[in-house]
Order: sequence, then structure tokens, then C-alpha cells
Amino acid sequence: MSIFKKFRDPLLSFAEDKAKYNLRFPLKKTGNVLNNYTRGDFIVIGGRKTSGKSSFILNNYVISPIIQKLAAKKEGKPFDLKILYLNTRRNAKTTIERMIVNYISQKNGGTKIGVPSLYGFDGNHAKITSVKAKSIISSAMNVFEKFAEKGILTTISSRKSMYEVDNIIRETMEEYGEYDEETGVFTYLEEHEDLIPIVAIDDITGIFTESGSNNIRNENAHQLAIKLKSLAKIYNIIIVLAVPSAQVYIRAAGHRSTLEEVAPYGMYADRVVILHNPMETYENQMMGYQTNDFTNQKTGINYLRTIFIASNYMGASGIYFGCFLFPENGFMIELPPGEDIEGLDHFHERVRDNN
Repeated sequence: MSIFKKFRDPLLSFAEDKAKYNLRFPLKKTGNVLNNYTRGDFIVIGGRKTSGKSSFILNNYVISPIIQKLAAKKEGKPFDLKILYLNTRRNAKTTIERMIVNYISQKNGGTKIGVPSLYGFDGNHAKITSVKAKSIISSAMNVFEKFAEKGILTTISSRKSMYEVDNIIRETMEEYGEYDEETGVFTYLEEHEDLIPIVAIDDITGIFTESGSNNIRNENAHQLAIKLKSLAKIYNIIIVLAVPSAQVYIRAAGHRSTLEEVAPYGMYADRVVILHNPMETYENQMMGYQTNDFTNQKTGINYLRTIFIASNYMGASGIYFGCFLFPENGFMIELPPGEDIEGLDHFHERVRDNN
């Protein structure tokens, strides 16, 4: 059988598959470039600390799919989803707290509620009453618990070895199909053919080798990247991995990200997204946005981020988007272009309201 005959039916089937369009990327412009959620993708999210990479993963690959699943159920639409959220840097309590505030923020279109808000602490966040906090926590936890009981959401918070990550993904997918050891092919069960499986890993620094090393730039890094890409292809799942930037930024008129920041993982990824916080490089202007307009003058918190599509299989690369990020909870909104002064007024007002 020629290679063309071998892939003829799978490609035709993929072209007819409309199930993937049930799930839409919450950041519309970014999603259009990334082709929304494409099964089989290995995606790397890069950036320095405070850039928003953890928020990007939580917001777009964990909480938004959950909210869309709830909406589809309410409308009686089919929506087969599985999310495996592996947070290697935080304990279970911290992970759940972040999930709660991001969930509430997405449900309300962006709020200033952060983790301290839930406990009534004073600070730069919104302070809420004990009664309100209990209501928020209970509401979000009920959703997460129901999804967990149904096997839709699995959350793991701890450092893991490369071997453990491999096993967790393989064991997670066992109930959705069968893997043939001889051919290396995974076949979905008929009832799960339209499943959208997402594995979100935050981040690479919490994954170590059997020797105990977690050096993220050595030969083991290549092995892990190859392993994750292979799993994405074998099981036809979306795997998203946060990778801290390795590049030392130089103060300049405008930040320009490169794939070197996420080496060696970027060379194996189907798509690479790099985020940047202008406060890291003390930039007064970025992509036509005035940094000061997005800075809370009382707290010094900056709400401006850039999203750079550094690599994009079968799509455009080298594209920047402006983004408004609520550091309190990780909620993200795409910004109008820098020259759209009127369109940006709404976001500037949000910053001023938080002073």
C-alpha cells in the first residue's frame, strides 16, 4: 500500500470532522492563528517569570474548555472533553485556589478577585465578605468536583519524573481507546471519536529524570520534548507545556522574542507561543502601547502583555498580539491595536479603577 492510500481515508475523515469546532479558543485572534484546539499538537508556551505563561495555560487550556463544556451541556450540544492539568510547581491547595479565581473571573468577564480575596485579606486585590467568599468557593468547587467524578477533569499537583508523566498520559488515555504495541497506533473507541483531550503541563522545571536532575536545557530536555511530541501524535491529543525563557533580555525600544528563548523544546513543538511583560525590560512603549497607561500607579502592577506566535505548524508565524492580563487571577483579554486610542480607553479605565 502506498503512503498516499494509507492516509487518504484519515485525511478525508479529518476534513469532515466538525467536532473540533465545538471548542473555541477564548482569545479569538490568537486562536485563529493557532487554529484553535487541534488534536495532535505539541504546544510550547514560553516566557520569563511574571510574563503570564502559567495564566495563558490555565485560562485557555483548562478553565475556558470547562466553561464551554458547561455551556454546551446547557444547550444540549454534544461536547466530549478530557482535561489533564499537571501543575509541577504548586501544591494541590494552591493549584485549586488559582483555578477558582480564574474560573470566577472568566464567568464574570474579568474581575480583580485574586486568591487573597477569598480569605478577606487587605491588599491590591478586591476584598470580599466571608459569605461571598464561601459562595464563590462552593460554586467553583462543585463544578470541578462534578467534572472530576465524571473523569472529565484530572488535576495533579506535584513534581514528576519523565517516566511518571509518560505513564500518567498513557493511563489517562486507556479508557478512550486501544493502543497497539506492534503498530504504535492508538484507535479511539467509537463513543469517543470526537473527544477533545488536553494535557496542560505547568511547567517543565518540575519534571525530573530518574537521576533526580531537573536541568531543563541538557540532553534530557531533548528526550522529554521528543517524548511529549510523540505522545501527542500517537494519542492524537493536545499537549501544552510551559517553558521558562532562557534568554537574557536587553533593554531596547521594543521586545523581540525568538525561539532561542524556549530551546530546545521549540524545535520539536508544532506551535510556540512566547509571552512578555514590558516591566521585565523597563520598556516605555511596546507595539504602539504606552506601558504607563497599563500600569497601576498605586501598586506598580502592569496589565500589559504581548503574545508572540514564534512558530506555528501550517500557519502564520512571527505575529504579535497585545493582551490585557489580570495578574490577580490570570484572566486574559486581547487588546485593540496600539493606534486604536478610543478602543483602548476602556482598558485604561480598568487600570485607573484599580488604583
